[in-house]
Amino acid sequence: NDRSTGEIRQSNTSTGQAGPPAPSSGPETNTAATSDSSTLAPDLAAGDRGFSSAKNEQAAVDRGVRRVVLPRTGPKSPARRAHERQRWFRRGQRWRVGCEGRISVLKRRHGLRRCRYHGVDGMHRWVGLGVIADNLMSIATFARARATA
Repeated sequence: NDRSTGEIRQSNTSTGQAGPPAPSSGPETNTAATSDSSTLAPDLAAGDRGFSSAKNEQAAVDRGVRRVVLPRTGPKSPARRAHERQRWFRRGQRWRVGCEGRISVLKRRHGLRRCRYHGVDGMHRWVGLGVIADNLMSIATFARARATA
């Protein structure tokens, strides 16, 4: 969160600088990932080609992630091509793209580009209210369509 403009920016955990993450950053440099044994690992971890590396993939597997969806860049071996064509891999890519679309809608429609609260708790509140507002709009749209059908 840039305090001068209130604009939300992604922070690069490896350098502490604001802006897009470095291409090599990923699970092994993510300070938000916990090694607490009481925390369950997600079944699926998905990222775009910018996060793709053997090191990142292995780091996710080491943390207990069963299915890692990190499409590789450049030419692929036949084995890697077959791996990326598996149904679960393609579904994981579609899931990630859907999340990106939802984030874009929240930023455009509900003003989540700028947080008007301060601190981490304020950020959680702002995002939560944006998600609730978007859900209410979706419910109203579907209810109106159902009533007229």
